[in-house]
Amino acid sequence: MSYESIKPELIKMYSEAFTASELKEIIAFYSTDVGQKSIQKMPALTAQGAQLGATRVQQNIGDLQAMIEAEAERHGKLK
Repeated sequence: MSYESIKPELIKMYSEAFTASELKEIIAFYSTDVGQKSIQKMPALTAQGAQLGATRVQQNIGDLQAMIEAEAERHGKLK
């Protein structure tokens, strides 16, 4: 898979989420030192955030299951 193979879908995705003016601002930001730092740091921060979320879900799985069951019962989905 190459960038060129997904480029049309990426263009569509970003053009649906942002205006042309906003995209120009994003490009300008990523041209700054802070923008470049964010490019370098964001993958690790995203992974750390995902791990934090997964850990919290596991720590509270019992409570979450009880909430789901209570909501399902409220809607008559469980008997």
